[in-house]
Amino acid sequence: MTEKVIMHLVGPLSKARGWMKFAGVLLMIQGGITALSIVGILVAWLPIWMGLLLYKASDQIGEAERLGSEAALQGALERLATYFKIFGILLLIALVLGLASVVAALLIPSLVSLQPGSM
Repeated sequence: MTEKVIMHLVGPLSKARGWMKFAGVLLMIQGGITALSIVGILVAWLPIWMGLLLYKASDQIGEAERLGSEAALQGALERLATYFKIFGILLLIALVLGLASVVAALLIPSLVSLQPGSM
């Protein structure tokens, strides 16, 4: 890939570099705060990992822009792909748990009323 093509591809990503770095830092802070609780320490690594992926992708985009490096652009895109895969999986899990909570909230009262000796 020529340097001109790399610069053309990096352009839109370069405009978002600041936001990627900002979101990455916020995710790492969120992970640190989550790790302060006993239960939270089990899942705190996820936002920290996601934050690091965004932060490093931002750095690699800057490197690709400065040097016209195809390897840096490829690395940034791989990190972004990993970030979005993790985000999608977590979003799917959250939606399933949310739906299960709604179903449970609707079914539990009627199941309790069916028990003998209930009000």
